[in-house]
Amino acid sequence: MHNFDDIASRPLNPLDNLICFAEKVDGKWHQSLEWMEKLIAYAQGAFCKVQSQLSPNSSFKISFDSSSEECLNYTLCSISRNSLRITDAVLCLLLSGHPDAALGLTRTLFEYFVDSYLVSLDKTGKCAWRYIVYDNGHYWEKIVKINSKNDNCNEEVKAAIKNLAKLKELLGVDKFKSSNQWAEMPDGCRLNSMDEKIEYIANHGVGVKHIDFLKGVWLRSNKWAHGSSVASHNSLGTPGSLSRSYIGLEDPIEEASQLLVLVLSVYFEFAVSKDIITDEIYSFMNQLQGIQQCITQSLAEHSE
Repeated sequence: MHNFDDIASRPLNPLDNLICFAEKVDGKWHQSLEWMEKLIAYAQGAFCKVQSQLSPNSSFKISFDSSSEECLNYTLCSISRNSLRITDAVLCLLLSGHPDAALGLTRTLFEYFVDSYLVSLDKTGKCAWRYIVYDNGHYWEKIVKINSKNDNCNEEVKAAIKNLAKLKELLGVDKFKSSNQWAEMPDGCRLNSMDEKIEYIANHGVGVKHIDFLKGVWLRSNKWAHGSSVASHNSLGTPGSLSRSYIGLEDPIEEASQLLVLVLSVYFEFAVSKDIITDEIYSFMNQLQGIQQCITQSLAEHSE
């Protein structure tokens, strides 16, 4: 047992400690992490190329009459961009020796994939429009609630009351209850939970492989994201240790890489549907899938 006073008086060199740890991680997982870094770098370049061709409006603001294509482009672009950032964060956590935290972030990537895929199924863009406006609805509802007893409403509150009433009428809802309410598919099916979304993709999705396996990934990552008893008793890293760990990195590496490729594939398929640099996009998709396979192979070799 260390004495607290001894520890408190000890000089700290956090950067040196982190560099020393990173060298251990790099030595044990060098090839897999290197491929993951290459995947992210290549994906960022491919995304920027496709984004520049689709030319989404950077100043885009949702309105009640926004065009369907503009909503679809904006939504898929935003989800892809955020997925790239999340995957980079996963890599940073892995390099810092935090596999549990990295696994928790794969939950976000899975949900991004599910939402982007569902949005892409509705070619009318109405689903993408609802995906965006639900945030506005929650915001306006909050403003109205806060000012419900205020007789002297300012222009912002008056506009929120008017917009909220119109949005509820268009969406056919009485209240914005959950983040899943936006998911009403072209066939009229309303998906009110992540489980319902996954089931819908399994039954109606085209070209989506291993959705049951991915659901398992999501359910497991939920336990690490929400701090369940399973996560507290079953660390991916060194059991019973407070230190950074360079074991248990394989699952977050593979799952985050696979989900990033799936999210970007949805965005790139949308670009293909608009006849945007078709051959080059197929090349991007093949390259990303090839790098992802290299990650899987390097992990398999490491486990042997």
